[in-house]
Amino acid sequence: MSRYLDAIRIILRPARRPIIQLLGAFGIMFTFPILVILPFAEAPTDWNRIRYLVAGLQVKNLDEALQHYRADCGRYPSTEEGLASLVDGNKIPGWRGPYLRRIPPDPWSRPYVYDSRTDPPTILSYGADSLPGGTSFNADVSQVSWSKPIPESSYEIRVKQILFSAMFVAAVLIFPASIYALVRFR
Repeated sequence: MSRYLDAIRIILRPARRPIIQLLGAFGIMFTFPILVILPFAEAPTDWNRIRYLVAGLQVKNLDEALQHYRADCGRYPSTEEGLASLVDGNKIPGWRGPYLRRIPPDPWSRPYVYDSRTDPPTILSYGADSLPGGTSFNADVSQVSWSKPIPESSYEIRVKQILFSAMFVAAVLIFPASIYALVRFR
């Protein structure tokens, strides 16, 4: 067995320098962009953040459709008529709809809550936890709250810390080693 290892060493000894230089060049090629891009990188987004933003946009579209309904009919739909009256007028005087093709469920696949007892009426999604109130992505989404900034979730903070730490350590260890290999085996 030792004869085979000696033979491999004899064969690879002249190629050692170019192989180390090639590995050093690859190390620089892959870590330099990481060092340059790392300060500007953004961690992956929690899916509930995206759902929360989609819910806000849907609430805004439903509210705009309600405003068109009110302009045509002179009133908002009653709670009993609900948001379905934006799609189907049911012989309501002045109705010139449909104001929407369909009423979408919220991003968590639940129907929006509509309450006409307030002025203007409230369109509401209970967020990720489907319970009234809440914080972060569990907060209610309505015409008033949908545009408020949402703090990072614990998932987003944890992923950002792990991702940036791993990339930084890899870049800090590999980049100098690659430069050393290129300089040392020139």
